[in-house]
Amino acid sequence: MSTIPIIDISPIILNKFDANDKEVVQKWKDVSKQIDTACRSIGFFYVKGHGIEDSRMKAIEKASRDLFNLPLEEKNKISITQSVNHRGYGEFATEKLSPDSVDNKETFDLGQPLALDHPLVADSPKLHGPNQYPEKLGSEWQKLVDDHFYTMLKLGTTILSCVTLSLDLPIDFFEDMFKFPMCAFRMIHYPGVEQSGATDNQGKVSLSAGEHTDYGCITLLCQDTTGGLQVGDIHGNWINAVPIKDTFVVNIGDMLNRWTNGIYHSTPHRVLSPKQDRFSYVFFFEPHYKTPVTCLPSCSSAENPPKYEPILAGDYLMSRFADTYTYYKK
Repeated sequence: MSTIPIIDISPIILNKFDANDKEVVQKWKDVSKQIDTACRSIGFFYVKGHGIEDSRMKAIEKASRDLFNLPLEEKNKISITQSVNHRGYGEFATEKLSPDSVDNKETFDLGQPLALDHPLVADSPKLHGPNQYPEKLGSEWQKLVDDHFYTMLKLGTTILSCVTLSLDLPIDFFEDMFKFPMCAFRMIHYPGVEQSGATDNQGKVSLSAGEHTDYGCITLLCQDTTGGLQVGDIHGNWINAVPIKDTFVVNIGDMLNRWTNGIYHSTPHRVLSPKQDRFSYVFFFEPHYKTPVTCLPSCSSAENPPKYEPILAGDYLMSRFADTYTYYKK
């Protein structure tokens, strides 16, 4: 059975890349090689040494609980169903990752806040624009989650820069594509259920999030101690992605799978229904809407021609959202 590797990324966090410093370049290459191996095999890995303090994640956990403990009427004032650009609170059964059932979870999404008169908002309003915030939780709550968005954006940028080395690309290859990204920070609450771990008469386990792949570039997940995330391997096994203190779980999304011509794996995963409430904090690292997703120059050959048609990043995300979110179908 496959395992999910733990990669210490402190060498790339503590040492800014400098092409003229051989020692620093080697440190980045060493981390890059480990990430490359994980991406080519299981498509998931843990990162430690990421530089984000435990106190920050505890503050985010409290902010998440404060949000989801609000009355439903208050949460629905910022409903994602009334957002043009997919921001705000998602009620239970809003999302359907698997065709078999809707997900038993509630969510809150925010992104890079852009004013309505920003050129990108006018040009691509469906995934760029302002956020919605819970008025009852005040300005300090808003500042915390906004600050955390940019902290995670920086971490995602560093990890993707390291990935470029393993793909024989210039370190700044993706830089312009992520200046005004469609990145989203998501808080998720999975309620505890009595039937946790149970199976129905067809042997299907109880799930709070159905089997799916992520749609974007890379995903960074911080999960509480409850557990329940499972990752599918190439042999058809489900591997428990157990919570490991002071780590993030990182996985490859469909967009990076397409960019790499299938070399990097966007792996199916799911969340088992928990016995107690489960909270997780996810950062979806995505480029700006108009980014062409086409086979990278180092990922095709005469023997391995491009497998996917080019598509704009935003158009791809919107097509996947239409398949997933129940309110898109109304």
